[in-house]
Amino acid sequence: MWGSLPSRIAAGLLCVIPVAPALSQATVEVQRGEMTFGRALVLALEHNPSLIAAGHQVQIAAARVQQSSLRPNPQIGIVLENFAGSGPFSELGATETTVSLAWVLERGKRERRIAQAKAGAAVIDSEKQLLRLDVAADTARLFLRCVNFEQKLRQADKAIALAESVLDVIVKRVATGRSPSADKAVAEAELARMHLEKEEQEHGLSVAVHWLAAQWGENAPMFTSVLAGIENLPRLESFEILLARLLETPDQVRYLTERRLREAELRVEQSKADPNWRISAGFRRLERTNDHAFVASLNIPLAISNRNQGNVAAATSKIALADVDQLAAVLQAEARLYAIYQDLKHSLHEANALGEKIIPKLELALRETKRAYSKGRYGFHELSVARRALLDAQNQRIEATVQALQSFVEIERLTGVSLQSSLAQNGGGS
Repeated sequence: MWGSLPSRIAAGLLCVIPVAPALSQATVEVQRGEMTFGRALVLALEHNPSLIAAGHQVQIAAARVQQSSLRPNPQIGIVLENFAGSGPFSELGATETTVSLAWVLERGKRERRIAQAKAGAAVIDSEKQLLRLDVAADTARLFLRCVNFEQKLRQADKAIALAESVLDVIVKRVATGRSPSADKAVAEAELARMHLEKEEQEHGLSVAVHWLAAQWGENAPMFTSVLAGIENLPRLESFEILLARLLETPDQVRYLTERRLREAELRVEQSKADPNWRISAGFRRLERTNDHAFVASLNIPLAISNRNQGNVAAATSKIALADVDQLAAVLQAEARLYAIYQDLKHSLHEANALGEKIIPKLELALRETKRAYSKGRYGFHELSVARRALLDAQNQRIEATVQALQSFVEIERLTGVSLQSSLAQNGGGS
C-alpha cells in the first residue's frame, strides 16, 4: 500500500527507520525482484559512501578533542657552571651542577582549547546528521523516480490493451466494408507506437533502479522494480505551522552549533594575549664546598602589547558572519518552503481533479465513442481523439501524483516534521 510508503519516507527523513524488521523482510523482496522504500533506506544509511566518509570525519574530530586535552610535557634541565675556565675554574673542583624540572602554566588555555575542539566536533556531528537526512531524502527522490517509471509502465500496458481493443473493433468494421483499410493501418501504427512507449519506460526504470542502488554503492542491483503504489495522496498541515518549525530544524541547529564554535575560537584567540608562565624547580651541587641547595625560578613574559589583535578581530567577525549566514538561511528556507508548499497544493488539486472529475468522464466518453463507432455513427478520428484524451489524462494524473509526493519529500526534508498522521487520512483512487 502506498499509504505506508509516505509514512516510511517521513520516518526515514527523521532517521528512525527500524533496521531489524526491514532486514528480515529484505530477502523475500529481493527474491521477488522488488525493493521497498524501508529496505532501500536501511541500505543507504548503512552503506552510503558519503556517510561512511562522514563517520571518519567524526573520528577525526574526536581525535582532535583528545589532542586538545593534552598538557605540555615537563622539561628537565641540566646546567653546568664554572668549569673548563681559567685560574681556579680550570679544574672541575669549582663546578656547579644544577638539575631542574620545568612546567608550562597555560593559565586556562587548555580548557578553552578543549572547548574549541568539542565545538568543532559538534559541528562535524551535526553535519553528519544533516548528511543522513540528505541521503534519506535522496533515496526517497530516487525511489519515487522508480515509482514514476513503474506507474507509467503499467499505464503503457493499459494503453496497449486499449489500443488492441480498438483495433479489434476497427478490424471488424474493415472486414465488413464499413471502414476504410486506412483506419486499420493507423490503428496498427498506434499500437506499435504504444509498444515503443512501453520500451521507453522500461529503459527509464532500468536506469532509475541503478541510480537508486548507487545510493548504497551497488553497481549490479539485485532488484528490478520497487514495491509501491500511489493509492493515497499526502495532506499537509497548514503553512503557518510548518513555517514556525523551520527554526527547530537540524539545518538551523547546525548554524547554532557553528556559532558556538566561532565563540570558542574567539575565546582561544583572546587567551593567546596572556603569555604562558614557566616555573621550574631543581637541585644544585657545588663541588668546591661539597654543598648542595635547592633552586626555583618563575619566568613571566612581559605582555607589553597584544600580538594577537588581528586574530581576535577575525574571530569576532566570524561570529557576525555566522549570524548573517543563519539569517540568510532562514529567509531562503522560508521562501523555498512557500514555493514547494504552493507546488504541492497545485499538484494535489490537479491529481484530485483528474481522478475525480476528468478521467471518469473521459472513460465514459471513450465507451460511448467506441459504441457509436461500432455502429457507424462516429468515424475513426473521433475514436482516436477520445482514446488519446483519456491516455493523456491518465498520464497527467500519474505525473501530478508523483510530483505531489516529491514535493512532500522536499517539505519533509526542509522542516523535519513527520506528516504520516495526516497522510493516512487522505486517500485517493488510482
